Amino acid sequence: MSEYIQRLEDLLSDVEKKRAKEIRNLFIAATERSELDPLTHLPRRKGVRDAFDRTKKIAERYNNPLAIALIDVDNFKKVNDGEGYRNHTGHKAGDLLAQDTASLLKNILRPGDFIGKWGGDEFVALLPLVYDDQLVKLQPPECALAVAERIRQRMKTQTGKTVSIGISVFPYTPLSADLDLRIQHADLAMYAAKQQGRDRCVIYTPELESLKRA
Repeated sequence: MSEYIQRLEDLLSDVEKKRAKEIRNLFIAATERSELDPLTHLPRRKGVRDAFDRTKKIAERYNNPLAIALIDVDNFKKVNDGEGYRNHTGHKAGDLLAQDTASLLKNILRPGDFIGKWGGDEFVALLPLVYDDQLVKLQPPECALAVAERIRQRMKTQTGKTVSIGISVFPYTPLSADLDLRIQHADLAMYAAKQQGRDRCVIYTPELESLKRA
């Protein structure tokens, strides 16, 4: 963004100094807002991609696998269409549920984890598998599943709603895989979780390729 700010400053060089500063600050604020989801204040896809690039470099440096979890709120449309949430109905109910889900995710994830907004009712978590005391003996898939299960259980307890979580993790997803492939794998695993009855976590394995949606 610094390149655009410099170009803007050049264009404003003949503008009265105080006014130019105000315009510059408005430009920065508008740009920052465009990169955040206005409802949940979580980074949107561009922010997720930037965070993935940073996180992957660190994970590779320390030889720590990096898991991706795609988190989808179950039956979100029903909340908007009349089921309601927290004594509200319609889109207000959906907005509150999205905000509560974002807040829960931000609070439960560990230092070094990252959470962003991927779609309408989908969130994506970047999980560098730095093992804490409870997870130190687990293999990467087991570790990622344990973190995802914490999210699933906390969501059910605190909101009364459920989530389906798809996980992409080594060895089923290569360490060198880019974000698009990891998201593709996580999405397929999340679809399997929905097919199996929702409210569960599923790890991508090649066997799930047979479930690919038409």
